[in-house]
Amino acid sequence: MSDTDGWKGRQHPPPGSMGWLAAQLRTLQARIRALENSAPLRSASISAGDLTIKDGGNVVVQDGGNLHIQDGGDVVVEGGTFRAEHADGTPGAAFGPLWLDSDPDVIESVGLLVQADLADANRDVFRAKTVLASGSKEVYIGQADNDGEVDWFGVWSKDVDIRSTGQVEIGSAIGEVFIHTGQTSESANAYISNTTGYTARIGSSLRYKQDVEPLDLGALTADEIVDALQGYTWRDKAQVEADPDTTRRIPGHIAEYLHEAGLGIFVGYDDQDRPDSVTYDRVTGALAQALRTTRDEAAQLRDTVTAQGKAIATLTDRLDALEA
Repeated sequence: MSDTDGWKGRQHPPPGSMGWLAAQLRTLQARIRALENSAPLRSASISAGDLTIKDGGNVVVQDGGNLHIQDGGDVVVEGGTFRAEHADGTPGAAFGPLWLDSDPDVIESVGLLVQADLADANRDVFRAKTVLASGSKEVYIGQADNDGEVDWFGVWSKDVDIRSTGQVEIGSAIGEVFIHTGQTSESANAYISNTTGYTARIGSSLRYKQDVEPLDLGALTADEIVDALQGYTWRDKAQVEADPDTTRRIPGHIAEYLHEAGLGIFVGYDDQDRPDSVTYDRVTGALAQALRTTRDEAAQLRDTVTAQGKAIATLTDRLDALEA
């Protein structure tokens, strides 16, 4: 039996012949042409399954298209980026490794990036990232350029609520934080720690206090208290740096002077225990003690004067009697 006897009646050449390979090639080419000429996928749904893209591949959603993964299905992009584009082809959002450095071979961070369209110079609108070099985690909201510098941050809302079970910090590289609020004629009721920057509302109710005792400034006399609270005026250094010719003078007290006079209870100290601020709203306690001391001394003087007046009257009566 020849090698081809077993293939009699078949519609294609036996394996190993060039004719069979050519037929297979034509079949593959026909399938490729069919795929190339087929309509693009308009919609897809993966239910209870997974979509895995490996070797740095990307998942790209363009022109407002949607990708639906349902019923616990996963999208896994191994080493690639899940991204979406604006209708004009510019990047719109990316999740995964973010190449934000000028060097495309350097992955600056990983996280989520949402960018404005081309009309807005493709600037970042939202970026949540982990900087690999330092391990820090940062979130940028607003107009940020692609070198990582944020030159604008804004939140417009009727109410803004930031909650945390731990510490919340708002800081600035130059140590200044400006909070703009409305105007009010109410008295100040906020406290900022000299050492930690902790901010809290001040309450004066007995509900917030314990171990209450009368203020005792020791052996300070009323005159010593008044002298220690001598008022001064000065030019603010920051204002002078901004305008060396400023003539504005600020009235108040000097923390070091109150400390030296024994009124340290009205002084705030920094983390090196140096006098740093004056609790102006509490200084009235010292003035009240000085007034009480003066009142008591005045009462004693009145009693003395009254007694002396009575003694003089008695002596006058006796003198009048003797002269008669």
